[in-house]
Amino acid sequence: AYEFTNKKKFLDLSNYFIAERGKHPHYFDQENIELEKNEEPLDISKFPSEVRDFIKWQHGHRKQQHDYCQAHVPPVDQKTAEGHSVRALYMYTAMADLARINNDKEMLDTCKSLWRNIVDKRMYIHSGVGSAHIGERFSFDYDLPNDMAYAETCATIALIYFADRLNKIELNSEYSDIIENSLYNLILASTSIDGKAFFYDNYLECNPGFLKFQHRRHGIRDKYHLCSCCPPNITRLIASVDQYVYNIFDNGLVINQFISSEIDLTDQKQGFKINQFSQFPWEGYSLIEIIESNNVYSTIYIRIPHWEKNLQIS
Repeated sequence: AYEFTNKKKFLDLSNYFIAERGKHPHYFDQENIELEKNEEPLDISKFPSEVRDFIKWQHGHRKQQHDYCQAHVPPVDQKTAEGHSVRALYMYTAMADLARINNDKEMLDTCKSLWRNIVDKRMYIHSGVGSAHIGERFSFDYDLPNDMAYAETCATIALIYFADRLNKIELNSEYSDIIENSLYNLILASTSIDGKAFFYDNYLECNPGFLKFQHRRHGIRDKYHLCSCCPPNITRLIASVDQYVYNIFDNGLVINQFISSEIDLTDQKQGFKINQFSQFPWEGYSLIEIIESNNVYSTIYIRIPHWEKNLQIS
């Protein structure tokens, strides 16, 4: 909201949310103590089994687990990815935004530590994150089982947001590499070709005959899920994928993704237009056409993917 409106009250509120998180005593703990004094027992017998299981777990296993809500310590002191994977990565995205806007080196260092922990120790080969089914959460380093992976689609979308924000702070091809891997190997693969069914979780090994005996696990894409957060999130991501192709800076441009597109900067300081014709992912080839309009000096950075071992530019 701050970057769209330039109203400082939104920035102040964002800073407040991050600064207050992880402080003791926890406000919501105190609030719950008061609420539970007059709370009537909830009759859950009429709810679907998935809802009953969630309510039981929510009121038992998760209670008082501050790390699940990323509130175990102040955000700036968090060094490992903990708790609910989607919410964690949304918060890390906000932290990266604040690090950039406030020029906060300490917050940036925290974000980079969290990034390294996720990418090096808690991420699957297809960019899935959050391996634990119970709690849809991060668990511990190198806990990455193929057959029981959770790797919620929304969590990888949140990882894309986090990578994008870090890429706006410093030029590092790794951020765009992860975005590329996420888009092709998880996001697109999670959805059926006709767009009518989707994977909520994205495990890497699947035996449908075995899964039919497993509660809440499916061997094929679902047309409906009790918590259908993924389809609108995928739609939002695909509709905004243009935001991840280029970064514009003072007198130049960064080409992050090799996706057919056009960007016209002839009326700006850069003074050029780019047409990109990509054959990805079917062929490792992309034609970048640069049309100069104004006689100005500009710089164009092109990402060299980590998987490229025989780069040719002609």
